[in-house]
Amino acid sequence: MVVNYELWTMLGTWFSGFAMVSSVIVSLYLSTRLNKVKIKVEFFPTLINASITGECCISPGISVINIGERNVILTDYGIYLNRKFSISFIPSETNIVLPYELKPESSVNIQLSNEALIQIYNEGLIPNNSKVSVYVKTLAGNRYKIKIKVPFNELVKHAYDYSVWSSRKY
Repeated sequence: MVVNYELWTMLGTWFSGFAMVSSVIVSLYLSTRLNKVKIKVEFFPTLINASITGECCISPGISVINIGERNVILTDYGIYLNRKFSISFIPSETNIVLPYELKPESSVNIQLSNEALIQIYNEGLIPNNSKVSVYVKTLAGNRYKIKIKVPFNELVKHAYDYSVWSSRKY
């Protein structure tokens, strides 16, 4: 039996070339995937204890969780109605200072101002019974949002009523 070494050399060369191209493709895919910003946004009510009066009130909040492998810089947050209309909140003293750097696998809670929500409601900026979203915006300009299940006017109406918050799913 005669062994054709040229055939085996050619097949080995082709196989090693295919393996090299495959490894480059996999490494490029993994490097871009690890470098993506991955944020989870949650909406929840926050119980606030007013230090002056000693009374408790409820304020809506946004929880931002960085589930990616890179730092994310938050630059803005607010209420999102549609592509043409959103309202940014000015950070209050009890909130985070923007821009805020969110490390991998960490989270931050952002408290929305009840006074700002009531002002938006009183000025009629958002129509009654409109479903809105809350959003956070990153330095890259991407908005990450979550829909609130109740209409905006109902959210504002019950801003200070803890019994409503505890019985509803937002």
